[in-house]
Order: sequence, then C-alpha cells, then structure tokens
Amino acid sequence: MNFKHGKEMFDRGRIGEAVSFLQNACDQDPSKAEHFHYLAMAQSRNPRWKKDAEENFLKALERDPTNAEIYSQLGTLYAAAGCTRRRATCSGKRSSGIPPTRRPRRVSPRRTAARRGSSACSTRSNSPAALTSRPRS
Repeated sequence: MNFKHGKEMFDRGRIGEAVSFLQNACDQDPSKAEHFHYLAMAQSRNPRWKKDAEENFLKALERDPTNAEIYSQLGTLYAAAGCTRRRATCSGKRSSGIPPTRRPRRVSPRRTAARRGSSACSTRSNSPAALTSRPRS
C-alpha cells in the first residue's frame, strides 16, 4: 500500500510525499529491490538527499544485481555529482566490485608505421592485430 502511494506521488512530482511513503515501504518489506529503486529515484531529485539516493540505489542493486536501469540511474547520479572515475573517488567508500570499463587503445596506422621505421604505405597488413602489435627486434 505504501509503495503504491509512493509510486503514485512520485509520478505526480510530489517528491517529499513520495519519499515518505517509499521509505515506509522499504521498512515494511526490505527484500524488494523495486522499493529501494523508487526511493532512490525520488531522493535523487533533491540535492540534499543525493547521498541517501546513492545508498538506496546500492541497496536495490544488492537485491537485483541484473537490473540495468538501476546501474544507469546510479551512473547518472554520479555524473551529475561530477564523478568521472569510480565510485570510490566520489563517496570515499570502496568500489562496488564492478570493474571500470576499459576502452581499447587506439593506435593510428601512421604512428605504428613510424615505430617500425617504415612508411605508412608499407606492405604489412592493416588489420587491428597488426596495428597494435609491437615491433619485432
């Protein structure tokens, strides 16, 4: 009942009332990820509740670690706070255990050719594997 009313208040834009109802819903049934997710979404609308929103997004992820929407909204919360590296740099806590994404290193064909000591128009293959391989000694 509290969750239903909290969700309805959230949809209407009445964030303060939504937080109250959703907090009660979380207290009554702490096993529901959806309750914590909606509570965090409501809290993330108020700058004073950003820390609480982060904690509730993380609680929602503990209960439903496959929900991509929660990860997305948590990332949006971090981006809005100016956090660009990892959660550990933003909140002072340990990382959630999710490894940071790594981009493959881009190497230009000219730079690779220059390292080899040949021209950019060499007869070697321009495949990605050839472009990223180290020069042979």
